[in-house]
Amino acid sequence: MPVLVAFLGGGEALSALHPEAERQQGAAHPADQAVRRVDVAVIPGQRLGGLRSPVVGAFLGSFDARHALDATRQNRAVDLLKYAKVERERRWLLDGLPPFPDDARQVRIVDRYLHGTRLRLREVTETDGTVVRKLGHKVRLGDDASEVACTSLYLDDAEWGALGALPGDVLTKLRVFVPHGEQTVALDVFEAPHRGLVIAEIDGGDRPAGALPASYAVIREVTSDERYTGAGLAHLDGG
Repeated sequence: MPVLVAFLGGGEALSALHPEAERQQGAAHPADQAVRRVDVAVIPGQRLGGLRSPVVGAFLGSFDARHALDATRQNRAVDLLKYAKVERERRWLLDGLPPFPDDARQVRIVDRYLHGTRLRLREVTETDGTVVRKLGHKVRLGDDASEVACTSLYLDDAEWGALGALPGDVLTKLRVFVPHGEQTVALDVFEAPHRGLVIAEIDGGDRPAGALPASYAVIREVTSDERYTGAGLAHLDGG
């Protein structure tokens, strides 16, 4: 793995865990909560299903209101996912970087989490020097980061410069993509101030994410630990 070793400064040893990450706690973004309730007004006694009785009408009106509310929530979920890719991820804290194939894809990633938003600027640099820059928007579909709807916009230099001037917390890491059955393991090796921290991630896409190779030295799974999300680690970087 010559490229990764070069990035890490000649293969310096990797520690198992950055101590600051264990001492800090992150918090889920309040906007990532469930879809808000929408009240649907129903007039008792209105014609519902051919019945005009005020009592029956009120009952059926309440029944229809509940169904209308459910439909509204479903429609909002569909709208939310219309342009989004759903990520179903699991993450593990590793005791060092496991071996990987010499031809595994490697990239350097610099993320900037914009303050007060769910927006992330990402710059990805390939080993051949190709650079891709994009703006990402993430919305949690549950109570933690295991299922997230992601929307991305690719940026030109002017757009990148304008958005990059906004305040945010920066996180830098090297990522190695390792094929594992029908899925891919992303091995993230973080740079300072989290140097030595190694996290493995699997995105299951349309299916639940699988397990890691048995040979990996897993300390514990951190899928539901806010401290080990990108935003949580970047916040520690930003102080």
